[in-house]
Amino acid sequence: MTTATTPTTTDPVVGRRHELAVLLGSAWIMIGLFLDGWAHTNIPELESFFTPWHGVFYSGFALTALLVLARLRRRREALPADQRSWAAVVDPATRGTVAGLALFAVGGVGDGIWHTLLGVETSIDALLSPTHVVMFLGLLLVLSTPLRRPGGIGSLAPTWRGQGVAVTSLLLTVSLVAFFLTYLWGPGMPFLYDQSFAPGQEVAATTGMGAVLVSSLVLTWPLLWLLTRGRTAPGALVLVPTVVNALVLLAFWEHPLAILSPVVAGGVAEVVVRSRVAERLPGRGRLVVVAVAFPALTWATTFVLLAVEGSLQWPPELWGGAILFAGLSGLGLALLPTDPAAPTTETSAMAGAAAPLASRAADQALPIGTDSR
Repeated sequence: MTTATTPTTTDPVVGRRHELAVLLGSAWIMIGLFLDGWAHTNIPELESFFTPWHGVFYSGFALTALLVLARLRRRREALPADQRSWAAVVDPATRGTVAGLALFAVGGVGDGIWHTLLGVETSIDALLSPTHVVMFLGLLLVLSTPLRRPGGIGSLAPTWRGQGVAVTSLLLTVSLVAFFLTYLWGPGMPFLYDQSFAPGQEVAATTGMGAVLVSSLVLTWPLLWLLTRGRTAPGALVLVPTVVNALVLLAFWEHPLAILSPVVAGGVAEVVVRSRVAERLPGRGRLVVVAVAFPALTWATTFVLLAVEGSLQWPPELWGGAILFAGLSGLGLALLPTDPAAPTTETSAMAGAAAPLASRAADQALPIGTDSR
C-alpha cells in the first residue's frame, strides 16, 4: 500500500539553504539595477538596451529564476505521481515569488520593445515608465521571498546567523522602493535646501518638504517592521537604513556626507531598544520612541551636515518644522495597525531560545523523497 505524501513546512521551497541562494541572486539583480541607474544618470548618450549594466541586471534575474524553478522541479519529482500538480508543489510562501518572476519576465520583454521603439529614458521618466513599474512589482515579490517564510522573522534567533537572510532580504526590498523614489530622496538633494526661501518662490521648499517626508517614511518603515516582530539581530537597525541611503546617494546624487545621516539615528534606535528603560515602556512605547526619534534625528543630522558645508539656506522655521514633521511621519507609521500574527517581545524571546535547535534541524532536513545531493 502506498502512503500519500504531501509537502510540509519541513521542506519549504524557501528552505534555509535555498533562501540563501535566492538571496544571492536577488543581490545580483539589485547590483545590476543600481549600476543601470547610475548609467542612466551619468551617461546621457546611452541609447541602447544592450548595455553591460542591463547584462548584470538580467543575468541576476535569470539566475534567480533558474534556482526557483529547479527547486520546484525537484520538489515535484519527489511527490507521488498522482500528487504532482503545481498547486501542490508551490507552497504559499513561494506563490508570490513565482508571480514576481512572471511579472518581471513580462516587464523585461516589454522594456526591450519599449527601448527599441521609443528610445532610452535618462531621467525621472525611467522611474515612471510603465514597463519599469511592472518589473518593480515583480522584483518586489521576488526580493521579499524570505520575509514570507513560515513563522516569519520573529521565529528566528535574534542573531545574524538566524536572521541574516531575512534582514538582508528586507534591506534589498527597501532599497528597491528607495530606487524608484530617488526623485524625492531628501538626503541626496542638497540643492533643495541651498535656496533662500521667499514668499512666492516656494517650489524648492515644498519639494524639499516632500522629500523629507518620503525618505523618512521609507527609511523608518523597515525598523518598525523588524521591531513589531520581536527581537532583532544586533546592528540591524543601523545597517538597513544606512545601506539603503548609501546605495541611493552613490548611484544618483553627489552628497557623500549624507551617507552618515541614518547612522547616528540608527545607533540611537539600537540603544533604545536594548536598554532596560525600553523594557519598562508600556504597550507600543518602545515602537513610538523609535518611530519618532529615528526620522527626526536623521534629518537633524542631515541639516547639521548641510550647515557645516555651507549649503543650508532654509530659515529655522523650515528646517525646524521639517525635523518635527519627519518625527510625526514616523509616529503615523507606529500608530498603524500591526499584523496580529506578529510575535510580541515575550513570545519572540521564547522563540529565540528554541530557534537555534530548529534551525539546525531544518538545515539537516532533506526534501521529500530526495537523497542528500
